[in-house]
Amino acid sequence: MRVENKNLGALIRVEIEQSDNNPGSQTEENSQDAYDYFLYRPKGDEVQGRNQTQSGDVADMIDHISSEIQPMYQVDTLVEIRPENAQDVEQAEQETRALNWYFRERCRGRERLDEAVQDGLLLRNGYLKCWPEESYGLPYQETIEGTRMQVDAQLSQYQQNGEVRVTEEKVTQEAVTAVVAGYGPDGFTPVEAEIEVSPEQMEVEVTVIPKRNQILLACVAREDMFISRDGTDQDLQKPRMVAQRRWMTRNEAVSLGFDQKQVWTLRAQSVSGDDTKTARYSDQNSTRAKAADSGGDIVEIYEVYYLIDLDGDGIAERHKIYYSDGKVMKGQDGEEVVEMVRMVPFASGVPLKVSHRHQGRSIFDKIKPIEDSKRTLLRQGLDNIELANNRRPLIGPGVNEDDVEETEIGAYIRCAKGIDQYGETQYSAIFGETLQGLGYMDKMRRERGGSSIESSNTEPVNIAAHTFERSMSASEQLVMMMAVNYGTTLIRDVFVILHQQLKLLGESISFENGGEWQEMEPAQWIDRERFTVKLGLTTGEKQRRAGAYEGIFAKQMQLLQSGADGVLISEDGVYQTLIDQANLMGMVDPEQYYVDPQSDEAKQARQQKQQAAQQQAQAQEQAAQQQQQLLMQLEQMRQQTSL
Repeated sequence: MRVENKNLGALIRVEIEQSDNNPGSQTEENSQDAYDYFLYRPKGDEVQGRNQTQSGDVADMIDHISSEIQPMYQVDTLVEIRPENAQDVEQAEQETRALNWYFRERCRGRERLDEAVQDGLLLRNGYLKCWPEESYGLPYQETIEGTRMQVDAQLSQYQQNGEVRVTEEKVTQEAVTAVVAGYGPDGFTPVEAEIEVSPEQMEVEVTVIPKRNQILLACVAREDMFISRDGTDQDLQKPRMVAQRRWMTRNEAVSLGFDQKQVWTLRAQSVSGDDTKTARYSDQNSTRAKAADSGGDIVEIYEVYYLIDLDGDGIAERHKIYYSDGKVMKGQDGEEVVEMVRMVPFASGVPLKVSHRHQGRSIFDKIKPIEDSKRTLLRQGLDNIELANNRRPLIGPGVNEDDVEETEIGAYIRCAKGIDQYGETQYSAIFGETLQGLGYMDKMRRERGGSSIESSNTEPVNIAAHTFERSMSASEQLVMMMAVNYGTTLIRDVFVILHQQLKLLGESISFENGGEWQEMEPAQWIDRERFTVKLGLTTGEKQRRAGAYEGIFAKQMQLLQSGADGVLISEDGVYQTLIDQANLMGMVDPEQYYVDPQSDEAKQARQQKQQAAQQQAQAQEQAAQQQQQLLMQLEQMRQQTSL
């Protein structure tokens, strides 16, 4: 059924209100609590006069898991494009190198991934947006001198990379002409013609505003993403509606092309009016001061990607729609901003999946009960120590109920019964039991979070090496699963989107490959879906493999010494072991530390060694012959003497 445009704003309003992150939802409340725990804020259960320590397990666990996951995507080839057939192998390899370089160098992808990973660990889902945009640099002035033709040629070059505005133009030298006598076409009639001997010289001052089309990548805040209820996994190309709430000033909205009259009718917003966004900042009372003019007021405009049938053909198409205050936004031409698009530019990822549900689970969800228990134990234990040093005095005569209700450690209690003049309250020492409880909660934290904070740098003591290795592997398995979840959702999807955006942008890109620069035309790329994420190794796994390489190298040396060269091992095998070990540890250009046995340098050195060995053998043979001759001469002399 065709949807009339006049009903479109109402439909979008309902979709946003029923989305998974609508105001007042459980998701919004969860995000607010998560920020309070992550930023060590008071939880509301503090007692006046008693210890108010915050445990900080949520923040510590997220930091440690992030530090374990981060090295896994700090690799040059994070995603590999799989070829479609045998003829596509070289092209797929070229696109892989270009795509990874653009993500790493142009989009600052590693930094954006860090942000999205932290969002997922804290808030269940992390989001990345990948979209094309015209960007403008700072204007600068240039002076162009020369003839008109030379000036026009220079202006044309500037216009290829930006906007050019001529601010001043003047003639520095007039053209010089001369009259030349000659004959007409018949060859007999004398004529005179004026020709230009020296062309006119000009000086033009221009203002150049650099401009380029590029693909941008950004991490979108969880509270600004709205997904319709039909979303059942992390693929955001499937849900009926995906929307991003964008905060901007009225002036910024007009500069983006929205109708000025409509923009000025939008309600002014305050960032502090959004509970989740306010919760991100440490100062709960911070508010945005009113702008000096209405053009600086903050408004919220939703960028909506809606799967809906607007043309009445019975097929729903994906449309990009801008929406605010219950209405579809209009452009400067007065028409509603509705555009059919090929894809949703958002990718989502979760550390822990929940089947058939877009929202995942976070480390906050798992560690919050642990921190609550540890916070209570810490406060009780520290209060117990405080009571040992500052017992509450009992002062008589008389009883004051207000004194009994006073919670501050060391505050006196006026009491008559059993007290003459002065005494102190009694207490039971429980700090030893508190430490046992804290140790148990740390064990629970490790099992739930997967990051072994207290043993990350521990060496095995009094236990078998394989037992320690197995224990470390168990603590890393959950972190590895989280990294794989991010890889199969967030990382893969954002590379698919980036590949498509570069293709649609249609501009050539230059990328660095092995120290050399290459050119590619993404407009000629085919649509692809076969993307494989190539995560690196965890720190623990790197250490284990480095140890394995050390063992292999030691065995190779033993075999060399026992004469197995060329039988069980070779120089090439030893060289490859050393190179693989250096690559594992992240060494840049490990070939600079070792000589390839197949290189000319190695062959020349091998030849020189052979020549030296031959010369040494010849020298030894000559020495042996000389010694033999000497012995023969001595024997002859002995025989002659005996006669």
